[in-house]
Amino acid sequence: MTIYDISQVLRAGIPVWPGEPAFALDRNATIGPDCPVNVGAMHIPLHAGTHADAPLHYDPHGLASADCPLDAY
Repeated sequence: MTIYDISQVLRAGIPVWPGEPAFALDRNATIGPDCPVNVGAMHIPLHAGTHADAPLHYDPHGLASADCPLDAY
């Protein structure tokens, strides 16, 4: 079986569902004399980037993501 990676890189300006807030990445701390790590926060709407909607998203009787079999993907 061939698998094709269609993943989009999360980035400023990535398309989102109309009306949802834009993706943002904030750097809260950076490596330096007083900090040993880079730390940040992502602000991301659920419809940004590559994703699969659970059947529950569009069907009131559909399955939640955690209940979907992986072989469909």
